Amino acid sequence: LRQGRRSLEAREMKLVILDRDGKIGAETAKRLPRWPQRANWLRLSALDIAVLVIALAPDLDLRYERLYGYLNDDLARRRPTQDLMARLLGPSAEQRQALVARFEPAAPLMAQGLLGPSSEPAGQSALAQGWQVRALWLNWLLGLNSLAGPLCDCASLLSVPAASLDEGVAEPAARAALQARIDAAPARPLRVMLQGMHGAGKFALAQALAGSLGLSLLVVDVRNWGTASDLAGLLRDMRCSTGLFSALPYLHGVDALAPQSPQGPRRAAGALAAPGGGV
Repeated sequence: LRQGRRSLEAREMKLVILDRDGKIGAETAKRLPRWPQRANWLRLSALDIAVLVIALAPDLDLRYERLYGYLNDDLARRRPTQDLMARLLGPSAEQRQALVARFEPAAPLMAQGLLGPSSEPAGQSALAQGWQVRALWLNWLLGLNSLAGPLCDCASLLSVPAASLDEGVAEPAARAALQARIDAAPARPLRVMLQGMHGAGKFALAQALAGSLGLSLLVVDVRNWGTASDLAGLLRDMRCSTGLFSALPYLHGVDALAPQSPQGPRRAAGALAAPGGGV
């Protein structure tokens, strides 16, 4: 780590950080099977991956907490700070500046919610802030197919057996129309608004749709979202979960978001599903 060359060893993974010339991507991807699946999707650079690996290390081996405390010159601060990462990965002023830029709100690590500030005390400078991998991403990186954080209070991730639309849509014409939209999904994102009384079969159709696509089902109850303290963060985690866990989002209770307008549920569902593509 001190020279940007050492490797982090955890369980059966050897995580190569960074050579002096800044090459990392391919070597790290070989040793972390899940990472190359999403690196392009998230537009992560080699520097982003190096930052993520450094932030991940204490969650794999507690010895890195002691190491980071020593390098931070404060044993109470056991998470890597911007300053520590800059010293490890940016020997020149230009490289340090490039690393600091990866913590801007619009940069991938921040915009996608991969990293979050640690609860450790920090100084007045942003360089003194400690960082850690957020729980949702940590679960995924460790191979745990489970949700985390506030999303757990309103969502569940369900495994769905392979199925066909025949099991969810009895009417041939409706089934053919839905299949046509599914076939066009790569070019035009598919969003289906299901309306009907309780017990009409909306959930069964969602399960059949997920099963026909080979996806899990992310069931999200949005009826209590009005009380969420961080709605934007909740939406971000929902979208990330659909990509990380290859899941079809099923939003339950959308009607409750806009009871005053007949078109409210349609607009609300569109707003929730707007970013991203696919189904």
